Amino acid sequence: MKTRKLLAGTLLVVLLLVLVAAGFIPLWVPGEPESFAEFRKLMRNGKSLLRQEDYDSAITTFTEAARLNPNNAETFYQRGAAYRYKGELDKAIADCTEAIRIDPQYGDAYEMRAFAYENKGDLDNAIADYTSAIHTWKQATYYYFRGSAYQKKGELDKALADYTKAIRIWPEYAGAYGGRASAYEDVGDLDKAIKDYTQAIQIDPEYVWAYLMRASVYKKKGEFNKAGADYMHAQELRQKGGHCPGPAGN
Repeated sequence: MKTRKLLAGTLLVVLLLVLVAAGFIPLWVPGEPESFAEFRKLMRNGKSLLRQEDYDSAITTFTEAARLNPNNAETFYQRGAAYRYKGELDKAIADCTEAIRIDPQYGDAYEMRAFAYENKGDLDNAIADYTSAIHTWKQATYYYFRGSAYQKKGELDKALADYTKAIRIWPEYAGAYGGRASAYEDVGDLDKAIKDYTQAIQIDPEYVWAYLMRASVYKKKGEFNKAGADYMHAQELRQKGGHCPGPAGN
């Protein structure tokens, strides 16, 4: 009976830590209830401003939230995201570093810092942070973005391995098929590239980029009718609002 109670208590502590890390329960320094309510309101408003792409206002709001609660990792992560979207990459890296200091298991903070490093052209530090994110949680997107970074470095075997891991975790991940297809194209395996672009299109029929890239591969193979058909379909999708990000739209 004592063992069961101890196990239940341990599981409850682990669950609370997971909820804190995910941001569902903010880590809070005890203070006035009014301050707690204000902090939660600032976090909601800051996230809303971030979604609206009002980055300056979001930064101001998260800064005030951090003043009220300097021990909440998500606050620094969110402000770091705003700095990164604004193009202030060093500040983004600094905020994500602070989020990681507060919560070393914050996978999304490693990922956001990796994005900032990658935007600066620092692929080695980006790969290191994607790897740290993977250590916290083997999430498909972490493998996908690390694969993209490896591909940019020309380490194509590692890129293919990461894209494949992402697909195994999330078999309906169109972007991962697109990423692996482009890596196959880089190594000269055009048939596998076409197969993966086709799979990406089957998962996401409005994936303009995949049509354009498959058309390019068909052209390399001399299959001009198929290439022309894909180019035409891509243009039709663009006119209808189809999306056209590449495989690593971070």
